[in-house]
Amino acid sequence: MANIGPVGSVMLQRKHRSSAQCPRCLLEETNHHILLCKGTDTQELYASGLHSVTEHFLDGPFHVEQAIVELIQAYRDERQPDFEIIDDDDVRSAMQSQWDMGPSLLLWGVLHTEWEDIITEHLAGTRRSTPKWLAQMCNTIWEITDNLWKNRNKQEHKADDSPINIQRNLVADRLIDDIYGIIPPLRLLPRSDKNLFQATKAQRKAKYLKVKLKWIRRAQTVLLAYRSINARTPESQILLNFILRGRQQRQQRNEEQHQEHLPTEKQNGCGMKHVGFYGARPKVDGYEI
Repeated sequence: MANIGPVGSVMLQRKHRSSAQCPRCLLEETNHHILLCKGTDTQELYASGLHSVTEHFLDGPFHVEQAIVELIQAYRDERQPDFEIIDDDDVRSAMQSQWDMGPSLLLWGVLHTEWEDIITEHLAGTRRSTPKWLAQMCNTIWEITDNLWKNRNKQEHKADDSPINIQRNLVADRLIDDIYGIIPPLRLLPRSDKNLFQATKAQRKAKYLKVKLKWIRRAQTVLLAYRSINARTPESQILLNFILRGRQQRQQRNEEQHQEHLPTEKQNGCGMKHVGFYGARPKVDGYEI
């Protein structure tokens, strides 16, 4: 309600996200958008919540039920409520005051004081408490907001097939491609770094998004550390250049050398031909590849 919750726009301001997109529909996410989003499962949650609200009014005033449901649906549909459907003047006045106070406040559990007199009159002659009845109504309405928020968090953090996580997976896969293009030779790395890069690119891409993002951060940190090494001698500079040369360049060089050393046919003493591979194994900076 105060627009300080961890929605997309707020998390972008805090630099905890790279965009303000809603995880359900990819539009800009604000505190109001949580309640207005038309994305995954939201319509079903609204319908279920309104059903719970109407059940609360089984022993309540019918005109108040009409007014409350109309206010919720009007805010959801982003339109003005139809005040003419309410015949009772007091209920219509409370409905108007509630809307003027703020269309979204009802879903946050904030009620106008005019409702109190109406419910008190309805409960007259019973032992039931007006504040308790209104509090139960607020809790029932609040469940709609709570379920929408929980659904939003599920789409944000747990569902890899949500619209925003599909986008994040594509970005993560591109980063994995870039990392595998510059991984140093595994035989030159310490055991911990060798284990970090041991899985194939396809295996990394098949992981859950959370696992991929965690691996990407670790891999980028390790590669940055290698690039930050201060080589003080010519020999160490040669070794560092070899380590940082990258897998793509080595693969390209191997293909070129393979073309230079294609198998040749040779006639043996029996008149038969056999295929042989001639030439020593190529070396780079003193290492056989």
